[in-house]
Amino acid sequence: RVYDVLAAGCILLTENVPLLYDSLQGCHFHTFSSQDEICGIVKGILESYSTEFSFTKSNRRTILQSHRYENRIDELLAVTA
Repeated sequence: RVYDVLAAGCILLTENVPLLYDSLQGCHFHTFSSQDEICGIVKGILESYSTEFSFTKSNRRTILQSHRYENRIDELLAVTA
């Protein structure tokens, strides 16, 4: 769902999973570690919405260029070859 959200041109707020930072290099997104943080993060996103929205096009472009099934298959073939 993370890739789907970014590919759709939306702002991503998701649970903090360290693997995301490696997987989504070049993308702008927000994470939370506890439910107590969510309201503050959403408030910050809304307060700087135009800035946040400016990242959505580049996020979408990055996902569509680098995170398609075709890319995953190429990675698997490179490892197994």
